[in-house]
Amino acid sequence: MIEVPGYVHRQFTQRGETIDFEVVQNYRIVGDQHTYLINAANKNLFILNLTALPVGTKIISDSNVTVTEGPNVPLDRIEEYSGIIHIILPGSVAAGDVFNVLFYKVIPKR
Repeated sequence: MIEVPGYVHRQFTQRGETIDFEVVQNYRIVGDQHTYLINAANKNLFILNLTALPVGTKIISDSNVTVTEGPNVPLDRIEEYSGIIHIILPGSVAAGDVFNVLFYKVIPKR
């Protein structure tokens, strides 16, 4: 299992950037609304629980596109997003279904 803070710090060190602020943030997504927007301008969000989302969920940002694949995804898979993030739930999600999406949010020093 990847140790997330260490992984994120190594990524930023390789880029020559330093981190100003970091926190784990939970977004609650309900099946009543199939599209969600998260403003991650000037931030980097690393998803921590990709396998918790239903198969076929699309996560689209200025820097990355991911379509969830279900339980076959390694638990330590970390994807990075920035800019405006669109989370689009598949049509098979019922109203009232609730998903908690965990992101490791990082704000680099500017």
